[in-house]
Amino acid sequence: MLHVAFFILGSLLLAQVQAWRHASKSELDEALRTHGLSITYPRTSISAFVSRSLRPVISSLGLENVTDFAYTDSVVFILRLTDRDAGRGLYKRFHDLASDNAHRYSFGVISRDPEDGPSSLDCFNNLDDVTLSTTDFFSHIFSLDDFLASCATRLVTEMTHRNKADLIESEVNVLYFFDFNLDRREQFALHIKETARKYAQRLRFVAVDPPAFPDMPSRIGLQWKFPAIALQNKNAGLTYHSEQSESITPGFVENFLRSVASGKVQPASQKHVEAEPTDGAEAIPVEKGDHRQKVMHDEL
Repeated sequence: MLHVAFFILGSLLLAQVQAWRHASKSELDEALRTHGLSITYPRTSISAFVSRSLRPVISSLGLENVTDFAYTDSVVFILRLTDRDAGRGLYKRFHDLASDNAHRYSFGVISRDPEDGPSSLDCFNNLDDVTLSTTDFFSHIFSLDDFLASCATRLVTEMTHRNKADLIESEVNVLYFFDFNLDRREQFALHIKETARKYAQRLRFVAVDPPAFPDMPSRIGLQWKFPAIALQNKNAGLTYHSEQSESITPGFVENFLRSVASGKVQPASQKHVEAEPTDGAEAIPVEKGDHRQKVMHDEL
């Protein structure tokens, strides 16, 4: 009886996903509010999630559709698999990887004749125009996971509850962009992309929604005046704030980074600043976290 119940539940969920595919944004928001949630995802993210839900975990590809498949999603992984490596368990490992990440990315497989070369895994990060390939499958057990992370990581990352700890604990220096407005954060990510690409080996660019992460501005000593950028030098334990500006352009960011490098910008005080209070409410201490609103900032 249990498998019958799961079948019925799965059918209901699939029907709901298909219904959402044709829903208006207001209808989607209302459905989420019914469950006590709000949403910060662009409509395109929801559409992409629905499209992935309707595809197999791994799509079987041929020469006639492998090229088109590479551009069907924001991030696509295609395994070109020889029979020999399939027998060594490579397909199973790829299937496990896809099963864990099919809600976020798209996966496909195509057979490869050994005469054309060894098995390879190609990644197409279509959001940032990045293409990577690897044949390193057997050097260590996490080789596929590491490759997925290296390719799927955005040049400009939006902070979410999923990645916050990694961003904070990473030893890589970070340039934070803070803004309440989702559209402005997306525009910043789009326009700063080439600057982020230039500094990719030594600096991460991260966009942050302050109300969702009120401890972040206070963590690096920023007042609640946004938009704003701040550079965190993890090695030296120092933070640098830019001058206040309503227009934070790539040129503004590059000038700020040059000023930090030349010593024209001095490190900011590392004292914590209390999070911005809401209407008549008491300010929330950093250590108590975000209790002001329930906002979804996790990937679909």
